[in-house]
Amino acid sequence: MRKKINLVINGIIYSVILLFISQLIETFIDYKIHPNLYATYSAPWYLGILIKGFVALFAIITAFIVKLIVKKFI
Repeated sequence: MRKKINLVINGIIYSVILLFISQLIETFIDYKIHPNLYATYSAPWYLGILIKGFVALFAIITAFIVKLIVKKFI
């Protein structure tokens, strides 16, 4: 049972990491293609990446905490 839970949690962690990396690449390419569009914003072009990065970090830390709880109690 613990192996299955560990496998699911690892899948969630890797999915969050890959999703963040793909959004990072997409935003950077879009910035390089349309720099004038991002110049009109009051926030820097990488602000969306920072917000998504904090959300991804929170999800990964939460998954590791769940992983530790499962390891301790199961």
